[in-house]
Amino acid sequence: MEDAEHVSAATGDNGADLCGIEVLQMPEGVWKPLNKWEHAIYKGRKNALAVWEVSWERFQRRDTLEGIAITQPSGKPVRPSTIFSHILTALEFGKPVNLSQLMDQYSASTGYRVLGTRAAWDALENAAAIADVDPTEKDAFAGKDILRVLLGADK
Repeated sequence: MEDAEHVSAATGDNGADLCGIEVLQMPEGVWKPLNKWEHAIYKGRKNALAVWEVSWERFQRRDTLEGIAITQPSGKPVRPSTIFSHILTALEFGKPVNLSQLMDQYSASTGYRVLGTRAAWDALENAAAIADVDPTEKDAFAGKDILRVLLGADK
């Protein structure tokens, strides 16, 4: 997460809440990937936008994750976490997203902290290197390979 800012919780910067632990924060404003992920495959419907793209357009108009979730075109509500996934898919396609707003809304609707700490991300990156897994270079990867390294499980 090169673009994520990190702050020291000991200083209380940006509302960090874990004493002495470096907590990651998203940058303010809209962030846009340089281009779409090479393995992203558009799965739209005939003569209609893909479901993720409809959610992304509404999020861009400042609708909330919860608002988008409960007012689906089908009339059938979905979970805010589903809409969160849709917005992450938009990033795969190189769409601009206000990451700070996205993470704040997700945390508010689920109660989960998404980014975690610098130490947690460093551990994930280290485990991926040990497992020889690069999720950005492959269209699919086995997350279980990274978990084996993190948990110390036998292969």
